[in-house]
Amino acid sequence: MPGSWTKRGKDSYRLQVSMGADFKGDTIRFTKTVHCKSDAQADKELAKFYVECESGNVSKGNKITISAFSEKWMKEYAKNKVKKSSYADYETTIRVHILPLLGHHYLTKLRPLQIQEWVNYLINDRKLAPKTVHNYFSVLDTIMQTALKWGYISKNPCELIDLPSKEKKEAAYYNREEVILLLQTLEKLSDDDFKYRVGITLTLFTGLRKGELMGLRWENIDLEEGIISVVQTRMYNKGFGVYEDTPKTSKSRRKISIPQECVTLLKQLKLKEDKQRLLIGSKWIESGAVFQNDYGEPLYPQMVSIWFRKFLKENKMRLITMHQLRHTHTSMLAYLEMDKLQISQRLGHSQLSTTMNIYTHLFEKTDKLISEKMSLEFFKTGTEKGSNK
Repeated sequence: MPGSWTKRGKDSYRLQVSMGADFKGDTIRFTKTVHCKSDAQADKELAKFYVECESGNVSKGNKITISAFSEKWMKEYAKNKVKKSSYADYETTIRVHILPLLGHHYLTKLRPLQIQEWVNYLINDRKLAPKTVHNYFSVLDTIMQTALKWGYISKNPCELIDLPSKEKKEAAYYNREEVILLLQTLEKLSDDDFKYRVGITLTLFTGLRKGELMGLRWENIDLEEGIISVVQTRMYNKGFGVYEDTPKTSKSRRKISIPQECVTLLKQLKLKEDKQRLLIGSKWIESGAVFQNDYGEPLYPQMVSIWFRKFLKENKMRLITMHQLRHTHTSMLAYLEMDKLQISQRLGHSQLSTTMNIYTHLFEKTDKLISEKMSLEFFKTGTEKGSNK
């Protein structure tokens, strides 16, 4: 008889079947508790259980909790699959938002109703935004999909869960007049703040993400051709501190042309940093970073954002974030009627659909302008020509 059973009570039997070994050589065991009236019936249940195990219809997750499996998932999946920033976000989401309510459940016992109740709690009790709820649910769904793939469960309980409708918010950005005012105000800055002027202006005219901006090295900039190569990022995350990484996606590795005014600013910044190097002497740290502190070390990744917010407040300008400067850059490209695919490539989006989903309102306005120009150019011109006959 393959496997074995142990009587644990008046009519309770614990079945155990061994099926091969894992990559470490440890035996893989499956267990199941059944209620039988006799040992003979337990033998029959054990034979049926063996067939189920052999055919792969029995999950491995009978005695593993959501908490324990999440830890395994972080180690065996997330650590090798995602970037450090995403890994830290996953860790926080699991620890703070998933485990307190679902972590004690056994993996195989988690039901759709319990997940729906968790989602409803996030919406109604925690008052979280729909997008945030979607993000947290997505992490749980990915964990359960992996559990299914690894044979721990036979069905993903996250299927058919009702989620809140995502709110469609227009990306905030500066209009043309505000951009001009921003540039004029930046020009009045003292030399002490010059690197911040360069950082803000560069973001405005390239659409670089904050991490991409802070990851720039002089070797990534061709000042003769006016081209920036985005090849790394530098960011801060509470779980990792300051770290460097590759760009967000493969499409994020890109070359961006910059206006001559930005080239001039970068050349001036390089001269100022060269003078500072001579002034500091042996205390200088050669990092190659474009944005440095007074000793040549890369500037703390959050410093430009902190400075920018303070600058806007002091000058009584509408508050926007560094990322909304990226939105402003996109609005500038749409205003110039650049091709949508070109815009997507310049922003480093992995798909055109990403660009369209975020900036639909910008392109709708641009399309309206194009139709008005066509009307003016062709229909009104034709009418005028007809009237001259």
